[in-house]
Amino acid sequence: MKQVYVDSSFWYAFFNSRDSRHEDAMAVMSSYEGAFCLSTFVLAETASLLTKRADKPTALEFGHAVRDNLLCEIVHPSAEILEEAWALFASRPEHDFDLVDAISFTIMHELEVSRAFSLDKHFLEMGFEVLPG
Repeated sequence: MKQVYVDSSFWYAFFNSRDSRHEDAMAVMSSYEGAFCLSTFVLAETASLLTKRADKPTALEFGHAVRDNLLCEIVHPSAEILEEAWALFASRPEHDFDLVDAISFTIMHELEVSRAFSLDKHFLEMGFEVLPG
């Protein structure tokens, strides 16, 4: 079964009912029937965003939901992946994606994942299929 990569921007909108894209994220996730993955960096980034911009209980709800889901793979990037991601991040000064995004792109290439649930324009710019559109 092919996975879809889920980015922090999507997780944040999905778990934060006050986010303007919450309904979009809910619609995409409710119609999806497959496996998904995220990195430990996305896990940390999303939990931090939810803690600061929503509240700690929402961050914990997110953490428990992804950590306890058998269809969710949390990818722990190797040193090699981190080096590749840093090289990508450093080699594209004209792009404003951050290091967590570069790690995500590198993981997606490594796992041959071409689709992402993301509200971040950078995934589309890097050639990935992105939902919601």
